[in-house]
Amino acid sequence: MVASPNVPSLHLPSVAEKISKAHELSDKLIFNIIKCAFEAQPMYGPQFRISLVATHVCKRWRHVIIQSPVLWNRIHISFSLDLIREYLKRSISEPLEVQVIPLRNKTNWNAKVTTVLAQMSRIRDLDIRGLSSIEFEVCLPFLNQSAPELQTLRLVEPIGLTPHLYRLSDTFLGGEPLKRLDSVYLAGFSMPWTTPVLHNLKNLSLLFNGGEEVPYISDILDILRYSKELQHLNVSLTDNDTDNFMGHTSGVIDLPELRELVLKVNSQQYQHLMNNVNFSSDTECSIRILNYSFKDPLIAFPQHLANYCCLSFECFISEGCIDVEAEICPSADQRRTIKLEVGLILQPEGTFTDDDPDEEVTPQRSEREIQVAFNAASTLIGSTILSTASEVNYSVDLWSGCIDDLSWSLLLSSTPNVQSLQLSLEEESVGVQSSLGRTFFQALSDIRRDSESKDILPLQKLSHMHLHNVVCTSEDRSEDMLVAWLTLRRDLGLPLSELVLSGSHSLKDDQLDVVKALVQSAKREDY
Repeated sequence: MVASPNVPSLHLPSVAEKISKAHELSDKLIFNIIKCAFEAQPMYGPQFRISLVATHVCKRWRHVIIQSPVLWNRIHISFSLDLIREYLKRSISEPLEVQVIPLRNKTNWNAKVTTVLAQMSRIRDLDIRGLSSIEFEVCLPFLNQSAPELQTLRLVEPIGLTPHLYRLSDTFLGGEPLKRLDSVYLAGFSMPWTTPVLHNLKNLSLLFNGGEEVPYISDILDILRYSKELQHLNVSLTDNDTDNFMGHTSGVIDLPELRELVLKVNSQQYQHLMNNVNFSSDTECSIRILNYSFKDPLIAFPQHLANYCCLSFECFISEGCIDVEAEICPSADQRRTIKLEVGLILQPEGTFTDDDPDEEVTPQRSEREIQVAFNAASTLIGSTILSTASEVNYSVDLWSGCIDDLSWSLLLSSTPNVQSLQLSLEEESVGVQSSLGRTFFQALSDIRRDSESKDILPLQKLSHMHLHNVVCTSEDRSEDMLVAWLTLRRDLGLPLSELVLSGSHSLKDDQLDVVKALVQSAKREDY
């Protein structure tokens, strides 16, 4: 191809030409290139070795590295003792970022820890996690010193201790307010919750699994009262039934800057916290409520569960061992869709007889208990944004008792906008609950009259259904109920787009042929 005479020719520099001009880069540009390259790496870890890079570049680049203290401020405890000393020397007075973790190679471990933590007055980011109790004792004296440069603190419980009984002292970090500290992550550590160290935070995580030193909700509220600019709050407490809400509160706490809320608490703790905190309606929330009881007054769910800013929601209903879990995620049209999973684990823990301790006894579930559990789940879902779910997955693990059609109707009516529905029956439940399919399809066929006396079929928007291990036989009429329901939908102009059958208790070939004539697509599938 001949170039046009009116178009000037372009000269693209070769790789060799580019390399030959590398010496023309300014020291500032070289520094920025190296700094950006390392900022893209994980903050901590042995791979962050600026000292190693300095041995693999030209003399000029090495000079820039050595003369840039900020490139030497990240120290990992896996470094050798000599290397740690070199980092401390070359970083001069730069604020340090330090991580201390357990190592297989214990050589000079104590010396390395004491050498680094002796610089507490310079440390900006401190991460200590998973140490043994003996190792943590080496760190503890330094944690009682003042740390004026500290901005981020992460402490994850030591290994080998009884969970959450490690209590930090009143002199932790000097026991005085730290002007720069804005992020605290404590997992398994207790401390005096009134300490001013926890004031003026922007990010706070308090995570616990058990122990007597877990803060009360009143303690957390007192912390929040001094952190009005909080942006991220993560609280995971125990699932104890009681929370001594004894602290005096002086009005509701406003957190206008809160952008993310993550909770794992029981229903009482949740209620106490929500009654005393206000935050923006666009705060993104992930909530897990333990031991929600239908006997309790209905939880007044706050505004975030009435809009699309709740990213995930999970609730355990204590009476029936029901797990309600929802995920709210963006869809293709930029609106949010809700995926709802309801786990029906209707089996209390087994007990042992006095005569034979090895013999496990499974208590029987009464229909009344199951109805109460379903009622609780239906009320919970129907009273929140979860009722708009477009995808629902019911997972049933029923060892005894019976789910009647009324219980199913209550649960199905709580999510009227479902487009995709899956019912999965655990293998252990099949023999006990052979009539599950019949009562489920009977509930789906329950035509009701609306205020205008029109016939309304449940789940009119339903287009996709997946049945796993659902018994459909002529003996219990579950097959007839399925065919009758599909026929009704077809006659009303609402045929299913797809019906998927999986597991060991699906329809046989001749039965499947009947079903295929009533839906747009029907198939078997491995699960």
